[in-house]
Amino acid sequence: MHIKDNSFKIFYSFILNNSLISSASIIANVSIVYFLYFYTRSALDVSIVAIITSIFTIIVSLPSGVFIDHLNRGLLLSLSGFLGGVAFIIFAFYIKIVGFNLYLLITVAVFRIIAMDIFRSTNNSILPDITSSLAKNNGINHSLMYGIRSVSSIIAGIIILYSIFFAFLYSSLTYFSAGLISFLIIYPFIKNKKLSNSKKKIKIFSGIIDGFRYIVKEKGLFELTLLSAFLNLSFGITFTYLVVYIISGIHGNSLIYGMVLGVYPLGYVIGSLSGKYINLKYTGKIWILHGILSGISFIIMGIFPGDLTVIVFYIIIGISVGFSNNIWLTSSQNTVPEHMRGRYFATDNFFTSIFNPLSIVLGILLILFYGIIQTFIISGIIMVFFSLIFLFMKNTFNFNGNKKSDNRETIL
Repeated sequence: MHIKDNSFKIFYSFILNNSLISSASIIANVSIVYFLYFYTRSALDVSIVAIITSIFTIIVSLPSGVFIDHLNRGLLLSLSGFLGGVAFIIFAFYIKIVGFNLYLLITVAVFRIIAMDIFRSTNNSILPDITSSLAKNNGINHSLMYGIRSVSSIIAGIIILYSIFFAFLYSSLTYFSAGLISFLIIYPFIKNKKLSNSKKKIKIFSGIIDGFRYIVKEKGLFELTLLSAFLNLSFGITFTYLVVYIISGIHGNSLIYGMVLGVYPLGYVIGSLSGKYINLKYTGKIWILHGILSGISFIIMGIFPGDLTVIVFYIIIGISVGFSNNIWLTSSQNTVPEHMRGRYFATDNFFTSIFNPLSIVLGILLILFYGIIQTFIISGIIMVFFSLIFLFMKNTFNFNGNKKSDNRETIL
């Protein structure tokens, strides 16, 4: 497996930590969204919570990248677990004793977003520190994470039918377990490694600016980021209101909702594992194809709404996302120097999240004026449209992820 320093325990601890956080996060997210819509029956309330959390994603992403490039990445992984654990243990007992509270739910949702933003960029940045076989181990890591998400989504639907309290309690304990593993095993390992920026003074503002300069300078990576941002715009229109599609559009329940959320990461596992067999010189072309295929899938879900349709095409979308994400991630880890990884992934996350509030607003407006079924069709058309535009962007179309990072400290 080519683990650096023969530290098999570190890699296995890393993927166990990621699996636990993935399980905790997905059950927490399913529970929050279903709990909210079940009590309010308001797509507008769903949109308000989604907008608030997406804004915090944008706010947190940039400074987190600076810290990732200067602080112990194992410590930051443990922090993401402990943050989620504290938030959901409080929320679980509050709803058990008092009941539904919209403002507390929003606060907990924000804490979940902060924890996941720290986790996401740290997770992407830390893997090259512990493994040499990036494509293979990205596939292993992401297939396990999304496999766990698949199972956890279905379990969430079952647990919610029985008790929403136990769903939130499970998330809390699982977050805590992940934080403990990374603190006891991954943190000491990374502490013994010499990272290029570990002793430099942390300058948040200048670090953020450096992240912007780097990603804009790398035109191929930048265009891929922009394509991803436009695809996320379309995804946000539908995925935010998937609970509305399930309950009001096709008259399903929490079990159907959990199953649909479960088959998506199942498809992601298949796609992620398949990504290691593709030459990275096709990275840009694959991302354009991914956008077209996903857009067509949403269109079909709108034309032929139903349980079977949404399950089948969410599997297809999951395969497409997992396949393209593995190839992009490996390409980025090859291309971006070690000392810039945190800021690159954080800046990429900033750009790809920047349209999320807009997508949520567009989604609720489309639902109010046209209906949830028609919204899926419109979202798919938007996705295909932007993908075809990038078909003519040469830096995207010809992007080659085989280029190796030279690790020169051109930007500090």
